Amino acid sequence: MKIKNISYRDVIIKQIKKGLHDTTNILSLTLGPRGKNIVLWDKTSKPQIINDGTSIINKINNQNFVEHIGQFLVKDVIFNVNDSVGDGTSTTGILAGNVLSRGLSLIHAGYTPFYFGNGIFKCTNILLNKLYKISWPLNNNKDILNIATNSSGGDKLLGKLIVNAYKRVGTDGLISIETSEKNETSLIVYGGLQIDRGYVSHRFINNFKNSTCEFNESSILITDLPINNVKEAAAIMQSILQIDKPLLIISDSISKKCLNAFLVNNIDKNI
Repeated sequence: MKIKNISYRDVIIKQIKKGLHDTTNILSLTLGPRGKNIVLWDKTSKPQIINDGTSIINKINNQNFVEHIGQFLVKDVIFNVNDSVGDGTSTTGILAGNVLSRGLSLIHAGYTPFYFGNGIFKCTNILLNKLYKISWPLNNNKDILNIATNSSGGDKLLGKLIVNAYKRVGTDGLISIETSEKNETSLIVYGGLQIDRGYVSHRFINNFKNSTCEFNESSILITDLPINNVKEAAAIMQSILQIDKPLLIISDSISKKCLNAFLVNNIDKNI
């Protein structure tokens, strides 16, 4: 029979707060333009010198399960901010950790969690309204340069490259930073749309000389959802038959049944 650990409320709250405190302490070291760097090394790869909250928090794992709960709460907030905003992860993690730690202390003292959560919600709305009032649209390159340089850890060269990238692709363009094999930092701009894969089946080839599938004046269906329903595939094909044009589909994935349906109609020259 396995022995289960029995922990009481006071001990659990204390351990969760310790996990929150340890995590926010590490994040606070990297905060701001004068923040310090942290070296991560798991002995199976080269040491990494980083100062962004997402990378740091992703490598930290607490051995104590209850303390890990506090750490996981901060992790969850940071990952959400990184996905939705992309910056300010350390600041958000520290704020969230302190709010949770103080909240646990108040709840332990007898405060009702419902009223505590309602208070946070009201304060959030007040802060958001104030932020909207003092904020302004990002229009000039000087502001973009200041933000880019700050987000790059004070690297002015990288900040200027990011500004040049925004000039080339616009504010709605996609910009990514990758490790270069060279010893210098450079900017590469790719025009148009790039897709990792081409046709999913060789049976769609219509130019056998070049082994390519070529269309002229085709209809294009772009979706970020998988095509798994045969009825939906049939509806797509019926719509295309009415237009009498070739069809190019760009989707996340397609099931075998739907793919076979498209193949049969393509072979029969229906679409």
